[in-house]
Amino acid sequence: MQIVLVLVILAVIILVTLAGVFLGSILLGGMLAASRRSRLLAPVFLVVVPAAVVGALVGGVLVGYFAVQANDSLILLGPLGGLVAGGVAGLSVGTAGALFWWWRMSRSNRQEVAR
Repeated sequence: MQIVLVLVILAVIILVTLAGVFLGSILLGGMLAASRRSRLLAPVFLVVVPAAVVGALVGGVLVGYFAVQANDSLILLGPLGGLVAGGVAGLSVGTAGALFWWWRMSRSNRQEVAR
């Protein structure tokens, strides 16, 4: 019974940490997008970090669920592996989104210069 309590506490700590990182990155990204000088950093905080956080959360839940269904001894390693795999997948999707955002920003800057 004590292991269940420890796992629940770990899950709550991870969930609160992910929520804090998600909200902090959205707020910081919004502030950076509003400023003129550091607008290039906004896609990192508005796309890359939230995508990695959501990917880690979804990966931890899905991989953890299926790992525990397959083998009860994977109660800790399943969700942990899911967090890592989901974070990497979210990071790659977020990086692709940020690259698209930067590409669009560079095209809009070229059009402004041409005018």
